[in-house]
Amino acid sequence: MRVLIISPNFLEPTAWMVSAYKTAKLLNKFGHNVTVITSKTKGSKTFEEIDRIKVSRFPCFFISDPFNYTIIPFFSFYLLGRLFKEKPEIIIVSKYMFYTSFSVFLLRLFGKKVILQTDTFPGINWSSRDKFLNLLMWLYSNSVGRLILRLSNKVVILHEGLINASKRLGLNYEVIHNGVDFDKYQLGSVPSDLLKFKGNNLLLSYVGRLDQIKGFDLLLDSLSDLDSSNLKILFVCGDKNNSQRAVLQKKYPAVKFIGFRDDIPEIMNLTDIYVIPSFSEGLPNTLMEAMASGCACVASDVGGIKFLIQHNETGLLFRKGDKKGLIDNINQLVTDNNLRANLGNNAKEKIRVDFNLNNLIKNWNNLFKEIR
Repeated sequence: MRVLIISPNFLEPTAWMVSAYKTAKLLNKFGHNVTVITSKTKGSKTFEEIDRIKVSRFPCFFISDPFNYTIIPFFSFYLLGRLFKEKPEIIIVSKYMFYTSFSVFLLRLFGKKVILQTDTFPGINWSSRDKFLNLLMWLYSNSVGRLILRLSNKVVILHEGLINASKRLGLNYEVIHNGVDFDKYQLGSVPSDLLKFKGNNLLLSYVGRLDQIKGFDLLLDSLSDLDSSNLKILFVCGDKNNSQRAVLQKKYPAVKFIGFRDDIPEIMNLTDIYVIPSFSEGLPNTLMEAMASGCACVASDVGGIKFLIQHNETGLLFRKGDKKGLIDNINQLVTDNNLRANLGNNAKEKIRVDFNLNNLIKNWNNLFKEIR
């Protein structure tokens, strides 16, 4: 089947949007002809193939943190060109909180079958640390956003935490988890440069953007209170953050800040403790990747995280913004080898059973048959 995926970003040095990439890769792997249209950010190519997926990128401008919003001028014009060229049978729009969702109006006008894929509903169960942005999201979700959701042939939600909101909004929805290529995270190799950095210590890693919503500053502010005599700290934070990363490197010399990497499975395999201190989340890919690798994870109790981690079973949870809770959880893992090992093993099994990407293709195939 010919599938077009519309995503605000797509696996690039400055903006990853891994969930759209994983969906595209899964569908392509199991026989669907997948193309992607997305934005062109610094360092990315205009046209390329990624894992046999044809990707077209178009010029954009970016509204910085806390908005973190990429917009392609004349996007409707580019979209029409792709529709006539590719003639897709199914279109997946990712995600609800970005400009890409507005394409639903045009697509339905042309009678196209549209699936809107999302891991959160902004202004309903996702909030920023910025009050003005929260107001904008609330207005969006209670006006044009609600119309976009209802116009879609199906709304695919990525975790069960969105079911109640989907029912309240009267949506035609289905839960299809995103996931990870589980086998890819069992290979056992590690990056040599970071192995030297780790030495004989435990490695605590953070992988994500240096944006307010991710809570990276909460983690950095906690470092002085950690039991750090046997601990190394690694931040993998993307190439969008070059100047910010340089400033932080001077302020926190004990932390190693690195940019975009394509060896995340190897980094996770080297990691002992993974931390995700976000103030809001959908279904975070990096957390699933860390769990698949057997890392002991510490995470805030927001969004889909609560459906990945059960406290003291598959990881440790703390209330968002709770610095003391974050510190206590990390210190507990640093000092308790058995707990660290048990949580890591349980986390790996959770992902293998419930969030193994290769097991999800039947859900997508059934959905395609339903809406064709």
